[in-house]
Amino acid sequence: MSNPESENFGEVTGQLKFSITICGEGDEQVGIEDDPNPEKEDVIQPPQVKPVFYQLRFRFFSAQNIVPMDTKTFGMGANKTDAYVKLEYKTSKLKTKIEICPENGECHWNQEMLVPAQVPIIGGRLVFKIYDDDLTGDEIVGAINYDLKDIIPDANGKPGRLNNKFDWKNIYGAPVGHSGKMVDKMNNNPEIASLWKGRILVQCVAEETEKPLLKVNNLDEDTI
Repeated sequence: MSNPESENFGEVTGQLKFSITICGEGDEQVGIEDDPNPEKEDVIQPPQVKPVFYQLRFRFFSAQNIVPMDTKTFGMGANKTDAYVKLEYKTSKLKTKIEICPENGECHWNQEMLVPAQVPIIGGRLVFKIYDDDLTGDEIVGAINYDLKDIIPDANGKPGRLNNKFDWKNIYGAPVGHSGKMVDKMNNNPEIASLWKGRILVQCVAEETEKPLLKVNNLDEDTI
C-alpha cells in the first residue's frame, strides 16, 4: 500500500495480504479460511521502490532440553533426538548438520544459515523447524520463529532489537505421540503450540550487502 497524496507517493506504507476465489455458475462455493501457505509471500512491488538488500546470519550454537523423540524399546536403544534445524525459504531449503541430543537434550551445532532479505520487507516471518532424523521418516520436534522487523534496521537506520544479540529461543510444538491437522498446525506455528520442547541459543546478524547468499556455513573458532 502507498499514499498517492503524499509527497513521497512511492513509499510503501503497509502491505495487505488477501485471497480470492472465483466460482462459475453451478460451482460449489469455496470458503476461505486459514492461509494454506502461511510462509509463502507473493508481493507486488511498484517499480519506483528501490530495494535495499541485507545478508541475515542466523547462528545456531547450542540446544538444551530437547525432548527425546527416540525412546528405548524393550531395553534397547537410547532416549535421544538426532536433531537438525531446517528452514524452507521460498523455493529453497536449508538445514544444519545432524547432532545427537542425548537424554539430557543438549547438543551443539555451531553453524549459521545465511538468508537474503530486502527492505521494504517481503515475507517478514521466518519459521525454523527442528527435526529428529529417522530412517523411517524424520519427525518434527517443534519450531521457532522470527519477525524480520526485529532484526533488519528500520527506515531511520535504527537496528532491529534482536540484531547482533544472543537469544535463547524456546521451541514449541504439539504433544508427542499425537497426530492430526491441529498437531501439524502446532508443529509449524510455535505461537499456537501447547508444549515446550527445549530451547536453542541463536544469534541474529543483519549486514547490508548488494549480493546476499543463501547457504549454510560452519562457524569459525573465533565466532564460537
